[in-house]
Parts: sequence; C-alpha cells; structure tokens
Amino acid sequence: MVKPIRRVVTGHDDGGRAVVVSDGPAPSVHINKAEQDWFSVDIWRTHEMPAKIVPKAVEEPTAGPRRQMPTTNGTVLRINSFPPESEAVRTMTPADSLRVFEGLGNPKAATFGKGGRHPMMHRTESIDYALILSGEITMLLDDDEVLLKSCSAAPIMPGAIAPMRPASSPSS
Repeated sequence: MVKPIRRVVTGHDDGGRAVVVSDGPAPSVHINKAEQDWFSVDIWRTHEMPAKIVPKAVEEPTAGPRRQMPTTNGTVLRINSFPPESEAVRTMTPADSLRVFEGLGNPKAATFGKGGRHPMMHRTESIDYALILSGEITMLLDDDEVLLKSCSAAPIMPGAIAPMRPASSPSS
C-alpha cells in the first residue's frame, strides 16, 4: 500500500528570505500494475547541471511520465518500495523482464537473459544512491549478494547492475 511521502520545498520570498513554497504529498507516484506494493515516488527532478536555483519552481519538476533514468545532465530523487518478491517475478522470462524495462522507458537496461542472473537485473548509465529506510534488502551482483539492513547501509552504485530484493524473498 502506498504511503504518502511528505515533500517540503523551500524557496525565497521577494526579500530573499527562506520560506516554504510547498508542503504536501509528493505528487509523482508510480504503482506497478502487477504488484500494488511495488511503487516509487519521485520526490524531485532536475533537468540540467548545474541546476538553476530559482526562488520558486515555475512548473512541477516531477511532472510527466515515470522514467527510470534522469534526463541527460539531470537528477532524480526517488523513493522505491520493494515488496517481498512474488512468484510472478521469480518466473519471469527475459521477454517479460524486457517489457518491464520498456514500461520504465529504458529497455536497453535489461540484462536478464544476457548475463544478468535475475529478472530485475539491469545496468544504468547513472550513479545510483540508495538508503534503506526500513527492513532488509539483498543487493544482487553478478556473482555475489550483499545484505543491507535499514539505517546501517548506503550503497553507491556507479553504472549499477544490481537489483534489490527484500531479504525475506526466496533466492532465485
């Protein structure tokens, strides 16, 4: 079940003083149609680097379709929820896996059936940072696994090829 994520955005008033310009649920929520507890919430996106610093965003920066990757020279701050791995995920074919990544707008990332050992195995062209907020999750690597516990691990994944699987899920 999707829990609303409170997003507080600051900016500046006409006098240059820091103020809250919005405070409420992050509006960009993506729910996996096949698995309602598998969801993501985009908290913020930038579309250029360096990002322009403005008193108040003119447009909602997370508007538009859900994308796995940021735009060129952009960034994405996203919260992901990983439910226990289902039988449907464990029995995916490479074609099923490819369809998932096509739905995320990044079919070239899929590696299952091309050396990746898990249906959600993928390679990004970004630096991914992860914070485990609750529970435990297993980070799958090509030839290894790393158990990550909440609030005690922060993996940094340049050019990641490491899906995450809740630690309570059976091995593939």
